[in-house]
Amino acid sequence: MKVFMGKKDNTYEMLKRVADFVNRLPDKKFSVGELLSVDSFSWNEKKILREIFSGVYQNIYAWEHNFTNESNKWKYENTDPTHRLTTKILFLFNNDHEYQIKTIVNADDLKLIKNLINKWNHVVIKELEKELGEKDSGYEVTQEMIEFISAAMKKRVEKTSYLNYRFVEAFMRSFYDYDQMCVERMLKEVGP
Repeated sequence: MKVFMGKKDNTYEMLKRVADFVNRLPDKKFSVGELLSVDSFSWNEKKILREIFSGVYQNIYAWEHNFTNESNKWKYENTDPTHRLTTKILFLFNNDHEYQIKTIVNADDLKLIKNLINKWNHVVIKELEKELGEKDSGYEVTQEMIEFISAAMKKRVEKTSYLNYRFVEAFMRSFYDYDQMCVERMLKEVGP
């Protein structure tokens, strides 16, 4: 198994382009030869792709992109959980007395951002319990987290927006940005 961590990594960007190529194929499967015949990859990129998909690894993970080697054919699957989690968080607002779906909200509303994080924690804790039988306390909600997510959301939605799928999806993407920043910070602290 090979895992590529950073979305800022050049290899991740290249694998994202591989995913774009594979998504145009009817069965989402490709051979190394088919991949290397794609003109949009440079000679150096093809060299790297040959190394990655040469058969040394059975599975390659790059965030939401999952490639599995099945009898010398690589199968692609997008494993992005954003839609499922976004929908579940949105449904939790059905019983929320403070914030209602389709009401006008503001990405500056730190109380709302904290509410969204708590709903995310609730959904993920339930999923972990159901799938793995593990109990988890979720993320500790900090002021840094709330402010980071709020600032990131302002880049994705208008200052005032409706509390709807698009708004919650912007929260999810902003939450993932925060998570990525924390991972990068942790890796710097650990060092080489």
